[in-house]
Amino acid sequence: IFLITRHYLYRCTNLRAGALCLLAVTLLFPLKTIMKDLTNLEPYVGRENLSVDVKLPWNGRDAIDLAYYSMTSEGRVTSKDIAEPLLKNSIRLIGDSTIGRIAQAHVFAVVVEGYETKQFLYGRTLPFFLTWLGVPSAWIQQLVGIRGTDNFAYEAGLVADNMTGVGWTAMGDWYQNFGLPGVILGLLATGVVFNLLFKALIEARGTSGVFIYSLLWITLLHGLEQSLAAAIGESLRLLALLVLVQYLLSLRWIFSRTRRAQPS
Repeated sequence: IFLITRHYLYRCTNLRAGALCLLAVTLLFPLKTIMKDLTNLEPYVGRENLSVDVKLPWNGRDAIDLAYYSMTSEGRVTSKDIAEPLLKNSIRLIGDSTIGRIAQAHVFAVVVEGYETKQFLYGRTLPFFLTWLGVPSAWIQQLVGIRGTDNFAYEAGLVADNMTGVGWTAMGDWYQNFGLPGVILGLLATGVVFNLLFKALIEARGTSGVFIYSLLWITLLHGLEQSLAAAIGESLRLLALLVLVQYLLSLRWIFSRTRRAQPS
């Protein structure tokens, strides 16, 4: 948010942006992958050097848990010398944590394979964006005839715990609704919407537009990993909130200007 704000309101920061991207790719992304679940380290250091009890819940396998179980000697997590193999496989870890995640190819492949024997949904997942705007999910389920759920990753074997949040991705959701033509036209429409938002909020270089864009941009980017309903609903809700904030700020400015203009 800070980088976007400085870039569009003050001066171009291409060098800073490049340095930040390099830092994120080489350090922050891999660290996030490791810190949130230590089992992600096993392919890079070997099970003989790091062993995590698979019976631990998905939210009980982070780095803090490693420290806790090491102190309590419960044996839930055992580790040896992991520095050398981790350094040796660091390039692969960085690639998997960045390019592998951004590509979303593994999720899309599961969706395509699953719909070889299923009928396309023809847009029935899209109305579930209304749940983010307060409409009960049960009403939408009754209307469209399907359940609004992202449990496909658990059912397809992508994850071993149905509490793990893996979304359809934008590509996967377009495919399960309309097949390959849906992916092509749907992502084209997504790009058009992104471009319209950029022109409306950024090209004028106003503080209000940059404020809205800097916060909305994160939701739009992360929405590509989720279902279309989640991306649309959360973006609309956040956009409405940000516009409301800007409207209230403008009222305050108008009132203060009116008071200054009044004769004493």
